[in-house]
Amino acid sequence: MIRLNWHDIDYGARKLVPFLFSLFLVLVSFVHVPIFSFSEIAPVIPLISIYHWAVYRPSLIPAWSVFLLGIIYDFLSATPPGLYALIFLTVYGLVIWQRRFVFGKNFFVYWLGFVIVFFLTSIQAWVIASIWYYSFIELSPIIFQLIISAGLFPVVALIALAIQRAFLSDEIDAS
Repeated sequence: MIRLNWHDIDYGARKLVPFLFSLFLVLVSFVHVPIFSFSEIAPVIPLISIYHWAVYRPSLIPAWSVFLLGIIYDFLSATPPGLYALIFLTVYGLVIWQRRFVFGKNFFVYWLGFVIVFFLTSIQAWVIASIWYYSFIELSPIIFQLIISAGLFPVVALIALAIQRAFLSDEIDAS
């Protein structure tokens, strides 16, 4: 017989916080903004969350949950199927691989790391979308998307950090 106590339920709920915050950002990404052609340059806000959790708490956001977030994002967007699942997993993999260069450094290094990762995955998305549509996709929306995402990064990252401190401060991630 399985016996659950409040401590186990609390611990399980806390482990869901990074996924639920990222899922919330996926949904927020599709809120209608009444600006002409904004959908072409809309920032991919969940990437900020995936980046943050992969740097600071990789054990709480496993690859399967990143894949699930990407599939949900793909379902809600008008992009080639699986594109954002691949992009999200690429960000996750790059950050896990190069985490030691960002973890424990100052905010500027953390931010710069995001911009570099976002730039690399934007190129990846551009190549895949160009192949999918059999023509070169215009680069200017990708550049604006990078600028907007980099500008939003401090806000979303600080919210993620506040959530981390509020819900996960008593744990130490040894990964």
